Amino acid sequence: MANTLLIPEVVFFLSDFFTPGEATEPARVCKLWHCVFSGIVWRTCRVDDSTCARGLDLEGLTRNAHHIRTLVYSDIVSLSRYLAPCMQLTTLKLYNAVTLNSDDWSLATDLVHKNINLDTVVIGPGVEVPAEFWTQLTSCRSLRSLDVDGGNLTQQQLREFLKGCRSIQDLSIHRVCPWGPTMEHATDDVYPTLVRLHLSISLWWPWHKLDFLKQCPSVRSLVIETHRTGPAIPLEALVKVFNEGHLPCLESIKVWGRFSDDALAPCLKAVPPLKELTINHFGDLSFEALSRHFASLERVTMLSGSFTGTMIETTLESCPRLIYISAKKILATRIIRGKPWICCTLKTFAVSILVDTDNEAEIGTQSRGVFEQITRLTCLTNLRVGLRSEKKTQGLDFRLESGLESLSTLQCLRSLDFSGTAQNMSAADVEWVRTNLTHLTGVSGVCNERGTFYQQPGQTE
Repeated sequence: MANTLLIPEVVFFLSDFFTPGEATEPARVCKLWHCVFSGIVWRTCRVDDSTCARGLDLEGLTRNAHHIRTLVYSDIVSLSRYLAPCMQLTTLKLYNAVTLNSDDWSLATDLVHKNINLDTVVIGPGVEVPAEFWTQLTSCRSLRSLDVDGGNLTQQQLREFLKGCRSIQDLSIHRVCPWGPTMEHATDDVYPTLVRLHLSISLWWPWHKLDFLKQCPSVRSLVIETHRTGPAIPLEALVKVFNEGHLPCLESIKVWGRFSDDALAPCLKAVPPLKELTINHFGDLSFEALSRHFASLERVTMLSGSFTGTMIETTLESCPRLIYISAKKILATRIIRGKPWICCTLKTFAVSILVDTDNEAEIGTQSRGVFEQITRLTCLTNLRVGLRSEKKTQGLDFRLESGLESLSTLQCLRSLDFSGTAQNMSAADVEWVRTNLTHLTGVSGVCNERGTFYQQPGQTE
């Protein structure tokens, strides 16, 4: 009888369960397994000083070049011998390659030309890219995503790239202004393929106008990022773009930086109905403006404590399509006294729930009331109620006497995190979790004050 593990179809099926790091050992079993698992091992290749110091297998690189889909390199004096064999790339990433000579860049340019399936290019800070490379990248018809951090990219080069590369959908630009005095004559250009736009803005950018956004009518996701210690972002220019109807397809907006509540509120009033919102600062006026998006919101991420417990509770009570919420903290009493949550399709709840009492009986009562509210979320997949802090805080009490058994009704639950909260679970409580929550794939938290950590076999924190 033939060995099942030598049947190619079976081996290919098994390979789907291995990561590149895990596939190294199976690749040494036999010739068949080597042939199958080598494709996983070499799928991503990183070439830098550390890999060279450890003795990069150049012969293996050449032999397995057809497996490489993602090539990452940085801090290398000469890249010729690494780049030449790679002809099936989908992702190319350049970081800190400041010592490249003209021959290296000629080969890199040729690499872009020959890899007809190249989909993503990332150019990190410190990379001085020659004009010839940009010209070749502009003609790459398969390119869908470009992430560039400064370098020597000029406004004119960026404009020519967007005009020539009509396949680009995802653009992230850092420390490069896409509009300005040198582009006054280019306001009639339209870039209809851009769907996702990430602008990491320097403080000297001309915020008095955002002409570039007016040229991207198909953008659905917009990220605007500045340094938090710098001046406040004048969102008035963004309000003007929204009021003029230049971004009718926008569904997601993320703003990271400093801005006032007075400036954010008009922005949320003018923007089209949002499905996703990520903000690092919030206020009462902004939340009032956010209410017009309650019917469409699906994902809400608040990166600071300015999104209060009242705002969190109101969001859960008012957003029927919500599937993800991440915020700082909310008191258990607010959840208990609030209305039933209508977000029945919620899949991820990542909010620290704190109990505002030291009385053990009251802690159990509050925990039971919160569990009752949470168990209404029948689609819940990830429950993260812990607090990322070195100081233990009184959170939900995960014991059977406090309502822990109600979690057994959440059949979709896969991840549970109560780290950073003070727990006093008994052996019976832990055993109940092991026996009744077998569908969990990850549990993180300290089970009791003695520091016993619960983790099912094969699971990661």
